[in-house]
Amino acid sequence: MKTIRSVIQNRIMRAFDRWAQEYCDAVITKLKARGYSYEVLAEKILKYLEVESDDLLVDLGTGAGPLAEHISAREGLRVIGLDIALNMLRMAKRHGNYKGLSQASAEHLPFAPHTVDHVFSTFMLHSVLDQKQALNEILRVMKTGRTGVVVDLCIQPNASRVWRFIKANLHSLRYEYGALSIYRTPDEYSRLLDQQGLKVTAIEQLGLKKEYTHYLFAFKILGA
Repeated sequence: MKTIRSVIQNRIMRAFDRWAQEYCDAVITKLKARGYSYEVLAEKILKYLEVESDDLLVDLGTGAGPLAEHISAREGLRVIGLDIALNMLRMAKRHGNYKGLSQASAEHLPFAPHTVDHVFSTFMLHSVLDQKQALNEILRVMKTGRTGVVVDLCIQPNASRVWRFIKANLHSLRYEYGALSIYRTPDEYSRLLDQQGLKVTAIEQLGLKKEYTHYLFAFKILGA
């Protein structure tokens, strides 16, 4: 018997599988309309990650791979792409910018504890059913003292949480094939990361301010 959780997870996978064919063109156009690009986004992510030669980076929620070609341009980096949707991974494989690609949920990462140098995730966490579990998984797999970046859409605190959730999922039906959408304000996002052990070190708005504004959250894994 299917649980509510499994039904929602399947809905998320189906939504991103349907979106895969046109994903790159759609999101590249959206960033351009907001006044920046994936090349600029990659530069900012690499600046905050403070990567070293031969570091292992995990692109969590890689989508069809529009960001990886700019991240992988830095010599000596090993980038592993993970996504819940097989069609997204098939599209990402065409770019040839990954050391490996694997189907995986953000809530269950296929890595041993403390084996990953950096995790970066762009426009993905709002589509995760259990965001706390996903952040716990990032904390589990990353090495102490290393850095990560989460980029996502943030909503402004001008309505109740219930109405924000309803409106966000109406927005998802229009723009993200009906995938789950759980948006937070920038302050809520920052607190969530801190509470799960991902110490926020920087917050930066990306592009134009809109109803759903892009924010970058840099974090560090602190020791016990």
